[in-house]
Amino acid sequence: MYKRCCLVASAILRDVRSMCDVIRYLVLSAGAASLDTEYSKSLHVYKLRAQLEARRFDRRHISAVDIDSGTRRILITPPEPLSIIITAGHGRRYAKIYTFLTDLTRAAFALSEVELREHHVSPECSRQLFYCCSTMLRVISGARDHVLAELDSVWQDFLDDLDSVSTIDHAINAHRRAMKSMMQRTLLDVSNLTTGRTVEVMCESCVRFAQAMNAGDESSAFIHYRCFDDHAQLLREKLTVERANIYARTLLWRIGNGGEFLEEEDEDMFPDDASQLPSKSTTFRSLRDLSKSATQLIY
Repeated sequence: MYKRCCLVASAILRDVRSMCDVIRYLVLSAGAASLDTEYSKSLHVYKLRAQLEARRFDRRHISAVDIDSGTRRILITPPEPLSIIITAGHGRRYAKIYTFLTDLTRAAFALSEVELREHHVSPECSRQLFYCCSTMLRVISGARDHVLAELDSVWQDFLDDLDSVSTIDHAINAHRRAMKSMMQRTLLDVSNLTTGRTVEVMCESCVRFAQAMNAGDESSAFIHYRCFDDHAQLLREKLTVERANIYARTLLWRIGNGGEFLEEEDEDMFPDDASQLPSKSTTFRSLRDLSKSATQLIY
């Protein structure tokens, strides 16, 4: 009986590892995919499924992860007995992280597709709109890089822990710790920050700004930029209040400090390699050059 229990536990742990690999692959891929249209969403899902099948993932694990048609939600419904470890509550948290990352990717893709060399806007406004567009893309790309880096770090630690566990209880605890860490590092569990809702408005403003730019509607473009800038400043203020949180400080560093110089006593709160942050005076011939680093998966 003991040997049978050990065999069952080993089989469950093996399936959990496979299921977690599928979830990790799909969630982190959302940071590099172009999910701007329904067609590209469907193409993205089919492509990922083909890649997973080529890697010999179990089809039942792939079918347990899906994307709602017409939405940016991922659905995770692990079969029993895997649902003991990856619960329905965990599935909702994964969906929240996925939507957060997909919004950032969609906004970055929309901004990178704005071609200012085309004569959609007047020469008088083109320089100012270029600054607006590049500023928005810098903030969005910084936020997305932060989310991808933190998620990848948590996943690496979790998968290492999962390889070393030998009981179901240990696997449950390891996944709970990883799930808690993901929510903490992406700042989606800090109630007074409302990071998810604020960034959602910022991303939607980016998409509408890009649409207005491509349509040559300068006045609407400026309106959407002001909406973005207001919420970006709100996010910076909230992150500054939470400066005791290292992940809030890191995100604030990545998205920039709104052009304000840091006070001398606050310089130590940022990473040592803060000098690597792109200068706001940097110019590019095309916004596509600016978005190359933002469209690559960093894990």
